Amino acid sequence: MIKIIAVGDICTGDHYFNVGSGVRSCTIIHGADFLFDNIRHELSGADIVFGNLECVISDIGIDYNNIESLCFRGVPHVANSLKKAGFNLINIANNHILQHGIVAFQDTISTLAQAGIDILGLKGDDGFSSKPVKFNINGTLIGFLGYSLVKDCYCQDYIPYATSSKNEILNDIVKLGKETDLICLSLHYGLEGMPEPSPKERFLLEEFADQGVDLIIGHHSHIFQPVKTYKNKIIFYSLGNFIFDLFWIEKMCNGYIAKICIELDAIDYSLLPYTINLFMQPTYNKHDGSVMSELYLYNDEYEYMNEYSNFETSLFFKKIIYIFQHFLYGKTLLKCKFLVNKVLFKWK
Repeated sequence: MIKIIAVGDICTGDHYFNVGSGVRSCTIIHGADFLFDNIRHELSGADIVFGNLECVISDIGIDYNNIESLCFRGVPHVANSLKKAGFNLINIANNHILQHGIVAFQDTISTLAQAGIDILGLKGDDGFSSKPVKFNINGTLIGFLGYSLVKDCYCQDYIPYATSSKNEILNDIVKLGKETDLICLSLHYGLEGMPEPSPKERFLLEEFADQGVDLIIGHHSHIFQPVKTYKNKIIFYSLGNFIFDLFWIEKMCNGYIAKICIELDAIDYSLLPYTINLFMQPTYNKHDGSVMSELYLYNDEYEYMNEYSNFETSLFFKKIIYIFQHFLYGKTLLKCKFLVNKVLFKWK
């Protein structure tokens, strides 16, 4: 039997709107272990504990007077707190990991490795476009692959994580299938805030499953999306945020821990609901009795994109309201500079 615990997006840095009062600021006050205190017991007892790290954990190059340098940057010792909480596998293939440059990225990889955490999503070699991570658990060899399909906005040169094409991913799956008994795929993809993947994305993930993937764990939407059981395989389209300070939408403060059990040819799972409290801690929400099963609202790509356009408009106003409601919390001067720069950039 193999037990896997998976969570969604982890950002241990402050967001721009919460600079001085976000996750990083909270860890400086209370310590990084504090983030996991309300959920630590739910992360125990598994062979593999997995999450997606959507920030750097490095202070290399930091400028405390520059909001662009300060945000999406966790304190380095949070790596030890992740390990202490049970994490032994972290995906880094996403659109924020290079936000502070290649040196901070490399320092993050080194810090995670020194804490004893395996890193998923690095650019591959030896015929792999993504470097696989393998575990031998009770005689069963399980392999992980990690990719980002989201465009990187911070690096114009060499990207050191896996940004593979569909064919490259399919080739990796076939190659790894010859070396392992089970394959798990971590995928950073889709559109932020949407309640489900697009029809094209659903078909793509099913194609990966048809090619040999047994378990897919998606992230990037920042909200929980329904789970699909597909031909005795499990697709977690998105588990939502695990640690993040995106408080302007309630759904971005809720998520689910996936507890997965693999035995013989069967995969079973359960979902544990939690809410991120105002101290940035994921906290078990025992009163949430909602059933998160497969539910498709959109079967047409045009309809889906039209709905996303409407969502973006709504999201813009929610962000504006949140900024002004919380303007005096944290580093107000840096927020002023950030807003002024945004306005000037828009009108250039």
